[in-house]
Amino acid sequence: MEAVRIDQETGFVTIDRFTFHPRMKYAEIEAHYPALERQLVNQDIMPAAHVYLPRLNFLNFQVEARLAFYQRYISGIYFAPAIGGTAWEDNLHALVVWSQHIKHWLYAQFGPPHQVEPPVLLNEDQWLSPDEIAQLDYWIYSYPWGEFGYTFHWETAATVHIHFDLPSQFGGWEGLRDQCQYLRAVNHWQLQEKTRNQPLIETAIDILSAHYDYMSVRALVSPDLGCLILDLPRWATKVTVDVRPDDPEMPYLIARDDTARKVAASAESLIASLSLFLEVEAL
Repeated sequence: MEAVRIDQETGFVTIDRFTFHPRMKYAEIEAHYPALERQLVNQDIMPAAHVYLPRLNFLNFQVEARLAFYQRYISGIYFAPAIGGTAWEDNLHALVVWSQHIKHWLYAQFGPPHQVEPPVLLNEDQWLSPDEIAQLDYWIYSYPWGEFGYTFHWETAATVHIHFDLPSQFGGWEGLRDQCQYLRAVNHWQLQEKTRNQPLIETAIDILSAHYDYMSVRALVSPDLGCLILDLPRWATKVTVDVRPDDPEMPYLIARDDTARKVAASAESLIASLSLFLEVEAL
């Protein structure tokens, strides 16, 4: 059996005897894999965690893998070779060999990458030949549930990453409402702001859900419940709907990243005001 498997259709990932899926929450790791080493971080601000898998042999390398969790959902899976030689130049050459192996595996499993980008290098060309440098291009495969691929950085090794798409994890407006409840309850960071913002955010979600399919706007909510962020990938921009508890007549302020234009709105005028930002390419 392959030591690492990635299902392109579902985003399910199997590493050795462990299986993970895009909507996995940290609580599932605690329940199903309690023996895995875990590290909690940023508990006073925004809960996050790293989970470490046992080393495994993959492509004739000893590989280290870890999971990253943010706001309770799994956000990414990362694995890279455990290269620990004393000479930095030797380690760098070993990473090139690993890069060749992992790209051969990626191509055999998934075909040519959907996106290729040149690596961000420091002074690696002092030790590597142009042919070796050519092995370090980033490879990215993109899917509705997220992406996976290869990236290179000498400080963090030549890493294979699997990133999960947060809107796909929420799945719909109910998932976003659940996220608001989670952010309100998870800790006391910015409690006063969240208490004031939550009713306005939830009202905006109720209004938007009656007019828009969730995945067409891919809405996210800020950790302080202060705004909704709507993604417009077809124009490579985002719309922000800020809430303003101190302005009960016009409690919403709409803006878009690619324009200086802003519009204030009431609950009643929110959809009419927002439609301009969502439906017109150039403002």
